[in-house]
Amino acid sequence: NRSLVIGNPWPCDNFFKHAMKGHPGTNAPGGDLWSRDRKRCLRKIIQITAEDSPNVVLAREEIALGLEPSGSIVLPGVKDWEEYQDEEETWDEVQRAVSHRAEFWEGEDILLLTRALLDQAKHRAEAIQGKRRKAEAIGIDPAEGGDKTCWAIVDNLGLIELISKKTPDTKVIPMETIALGKRYNVPSERWFFDRSGGGWEHACDLRSMGYQGVNTVGFGESVSPPSSPVDDSIDPYDPTEVHEAREEKYLYLNRRAEMYGMLRLRVKRGFALPAQYTELRRQLGLIPIRYDGEGRMKLPPKDKPAGSKSKDPTLKQILGRSPDEADALVLAIYGMDTAEDYITLGRAF
Repeated sequence: NRSLVIGNPWPCDNFFKHAMKGHPGTNAPGGDLWSRDRKRCLRKIIQITAEDSPNVVLAREEIALGLEPSGSIVLPGVKDWEEYQDEEETWDEVQRAVSHRAEFWEGEDILLLTRALLDQAKHRAEAIQGKRRKAEAIGIDPAEGGDKTCWAIVDNLGLIELISKKTPDTKVIPMETIALGKRYNVPSERWFFDRSGGGWEHACDLRSMGYQGVNTVGFGESVSPPSSPVDDSIDPYDPTEVHEAREEKYLYLNRRAEMYGMLRLRVKRGFALPAQYTELRRQLGLIPIRYDGEGRMKLPPKDKPAGSKSKDPTLKQILGRSPDEADALVLAIYGMDTAEDYITLGRAF
């Protein structure tokens, strides 16, 4: 007559959340539930947090004794101290609430990049002025309708240059891309077009001109990391590496979320965004991130899908325009981080 239900507090609206938080449409309470005579517990809520991991408990005890945490693994397979500390530094408040404190997030939307992170990226750009740079990738968001065509050139230090301009004659886009590739000495294997908005056609034109390595990326496609037998960078006999590669696809809802997530991680680790690109910084400072019921990061869609009855605002509505500059930047970062996979596997063709 007993049942054990194990779940997590990622966003949902089902019996599990109602059991924890109560049902908003009724007077049914959440939390522990007792019989009327208070003699029987009908429902017991047990929250298991990251702080309950024996590995974290040991580290806390060592700190209380004035010792450096040893990082010893008391119980394999659960959260260790180093991983816990890394996540506390890099995760946002939603992730920490859900995955570390076992709490449903009740606050407002979390922004992709806070003002503090944008300022950090600006100061980083100032600090590396005059430093010799080697461009690693070019992201291209081609014009669609009345939008602008944007090119973003990046290296591991940050954004080198962002070009944004109207291209009413879209035939100039391939030629300008070639010129930028030559100027920055970036091979076509590291040119990444948004597949929509004419990007596929531009890539085909460039390939017919001899630039066979050009890649296209679909923002709405699923996240599918390379399988371990094909990807030479993953040791198929190392279960940890194989697990981490497979886990990638469960971090993000789609490719758009993955690419913006890559940008977010890079900015947190010191990626530079020059102050002069005010429109780019404005866009990045307004984009909210959310999570689905499986804990996968997601962004609002760029446009409302056909037939959608959702009242949630789209990216265009939030920004007041298309995120052309931001899209070009994340394409470049995605290209820089995954170029070898594209070259080896031809995933973009």
